Amino acid sequence: MKKTSIFGFNAWSKIHPPLPRTPRESQQLLNALTSSFRRQLDREYPQPNASEEAVPTTTTTTTTTNSSTHATEKHLRSILENPLFRVAPQVDHAGHRGGADPQKRLAEEPMAVFDELVASGSVTKQAMCNCLKSQLILASLRPQNLGVSEAMSKSKAASKVVEWFWASDSGSRKMLFKSRSTTSTLLKFMAAEGLQETVAAWLKMIVTRDLGGSNGRIPEGVMRKLFGNFLKDAVAAELRYGAGITSALTLYTQSCRMYLSLVDKQPVESRENEMVLFAGGSYLSHWIVDNPQKEVQEVPQETFDEFEQVMSSLFPGTLLTACVPLYNPSSPRPGPLLDFMKSISAEKYHTWSTRKRDAFFIVSSDAISVLIDEGKYREASNMAQLLQQLLKDNLRDSLPEKNHQTTLEVDEYALGRLGLALT
Repeated sequence: MKKTSIFGFNAWSKIHPPLPRTPRESQQLLNALTSSFRRQLDREYPQPNASEEAVPTTTTTTTTTNSSTHATEKHLRSILENPLFRVAPQVDHAGHRGGADPQKRLAEEPMAVFDELVASGSVTKQAMCNCLKSQLILASLRPQNLGVSEAMSKSKAASKVVEWFWASDSGSRKMLFKSRSTTSTLLKFMAAEGLQETVAAWLKMIVTRDLGGSNGRIPEGVMRKLFGNFLKDAVAAELRYGAGITSALTLYTQSCRMYLSLVDKQPVESRENEMVLFAGGSYLSHWIVDNPQKEVQEVPQETFDEFEQVMSSLFPGTLLTACVPLYNPSSPRPGPLLDFMKSISAEKYHTWSTRKRDAFFIVSSDAISVLIDEGKYREASNMAQLLQQLLKDNLRDSLPEKNHQTTLEVDEYALGRLGLALT
């Protein structure tokens, strides 16, 4: 049986005309392409008609004879006159264009500088960061009748960077995500412009470990760290510059569900999943505790319930999860916090940071107030006693024996503050 090669030219020629194999064939192909190009130019720039050709002038004869040549020159000139070719790529690594007062120009029109960097192919992560931060400063100096978020949105800084991202290769896309300073600043502008769908698309690209292009794959360890940081910065930006707490909660819960649905296909431990998603959930929970309840009351019940469900499934048995139900806009529930207080010991409480102990005291006081408002005095008394015991044990363990009198005074002061909630 005769063997055939898949690389045989005769076999491939049936699918597509063969490429030139000799210098003569190459010249013939070049001549054919040149003739085709000139015919197209002649259609775009036709030769003068017969009446014009009858005029015996040297200029007309020359133009008629060389119409294709003139058309070619005109076509090339129109290309070279494009704004992209008029940019002088005299840009340093800091993102400053060469010439007089580059710092002043960066401060006054940073996104115009960015446009020129894109046109000249000179975008670096430091240059991009400089442009975005300069634009953020300009937004803070906006007119009094214009809010910061509105000024940021009008600059279209996020849209410009997003457009550059989608048009860039995989190397440039990776460059953007290598700088958290750049992405965190960019996310503020994206929130102001309402580009939540783009944020969600980028989060999906991160968790699938593929930023696009021919070499857009990222390592698994990099993916987890990048996703956690990007999600936390995104919800923080949405809270301050975007649509507010409701939009931030929605972004977080949808991102968590998307992450868990995709990461299940990869060998990632559940504990690692918790660490990836913890920063964003913690930031939102602290914001809910620290900010006026009027804003939290505006959150739709369904949105808050979904956030509460995600937190309880990701971080069960933690103070974070126990606090969230207490601030439910329609039905605050102190029960989970009371159960949490019963489960912790004085030794564990003593290992907490000062910030965590302060937060625990605040939410416990809020829980006692809610119980009193609901007429549940027995539960309020039980919670107050548990909190008093933790405070006593912690103070006695943390102060020397010779300062026992001081310990009693501090006990009385701290417990006196707690007693206000019961009066």
